[in-house]
Amino acid sequence: MKNMKAVNTAKARAEEILAQRAAELADLEGKIQNEITSAEAADKAAAVAADAGDTKAYQKAKDARRNAEDAREMYEMKRNKVQATALISEEERDKLINAILDEVQAEEDEAREKLATLSDQMHEIGATLSASAKAANEVLHTLQSDLYIGSKPERERTAKVQGTIFWSDAGITNHQYGVYTGKRTTPAPKVWNRV
Repeated sequence: MKNMKAVNTAKARAEEILAQRAAELADLEGKIQNEITSAEAADKAAAVAADAGDTKAYQKAKDARRNAEDAREMYEMKRNKVQATALISEEERDKLINAILDEVQAEEDEAREKLATLSDQMHEIGATLSASAKAANEVLHTLQSDLYIGSKPERERTAKVQGTIFWSDAGITNHQYGVYTGKRTTPAPKVWNRV
């Protein structure tokens, strides 16, 4: 696309929003892992306190474990909410989509106009080639058949050469086929052998 302003705007906006969400999720995942580590440390402290019979240390470790679990649960809930929340409003989404579609439609319209112009030019070129080849064929036929009367073998040889110029119903010679399609399936036929 030549003019991609709307596409580039939407792409930049999407990348910006996704980067913000990725950073927020990464921060929450880090906090969740920290609370898991704190809970594991509290379990170990509780086990040590239980072995020592230290009720205050045991209670403190159990409180730390509970706090870590509560915090982990809270961060997980927040993470899930961030993951489930739409990042843009329906209005903004529709605005971006419509801008892109308008841009693509304008590009399509411009391309169709160019193709129509090219098609007209190809038809003009084809008509010119067709008229030139037809006129040349008529003159060559007159030169050989009406003005020069050669021997029978010479007339047969000339007739075979003239047979290489042929016309389809559309008036397109085999070498003109390539003008219309961009392909050349056979070499251009010889119009006439030089004497």
